[in-house]
Amino acid sequence: KYVDIPNDWAYMLPIVEMAEKPVHITKPLYLYEPSGVGKGDEREAREAIIARIVAKPSLAKRRR
Repeated sequence: KYVDIPNDWAYMLPIVEMAEKPVHITKPLYLYEPSGVGKGDEREAREAIIARIVAKPSLAKRRR
């Protein structure tokens, strides 16, 4: 099912899990400009969706 609100979590977490040579980048690569989405009335729904994404089994474990 498509993740509408925190879709960055839905993309980034599997990418990080599947990385074969992960590297911690210490310098900023872009300017973060908060969109405001997920704040206010949508904050609880956003946090609940993020919790469901994080609770999913790791893709890296399924590849082995």
